[in-house]
Amino acid sequence: MTMKPTDNDVLSGRGAWFNQHPGNTHFRRMLDEQKAVYMAGTKKQKMDISKAIVEAIYSLDPPGRFLKQCPATGQWNELSKRDAADRAAQAMAYAVSGKEKSERRKERRRQSRRSLYLPQDDDVDDSVSSQP
Repeated sequence: MTMKPTDNDVLSGRGAWFNQHPGNTHFRRMLDEQKAVYMAGTKKQKMDISKAIVEAIYSLDPPGRFLKQCPATGQWNELSKRDAADRAAQAMAYAVSGKEKSERRKERRRQSRRSLYLPQDDDVDDSVSSQP
């Protein structure tokens, strides 16, 4: 039996095609909605959030699935619920760390721009000011 992805399925993979798939877009939106709660949660709470997201995907109509394509045959295979929860947890951790990295990068850029405009201690020429 050949399994074909539906719009509610979350597809494992990289690239624009995967990112633009409706199920993946919906999945990322769900992750974004839970980021703040996830960041403040304990390890157990984080796994519960991941499981809840997986259950929400499975409860769609038609039910969503977490699928991975076999590189050799091209066939889509459904991940186990545990693998799906692990994938959701990894995606959430990546989404959270990606946001933090982005904020740290922005702050470094701001600081480097400021340092371009502010004189540094070694930029001041003392010999000019000490002349009579």
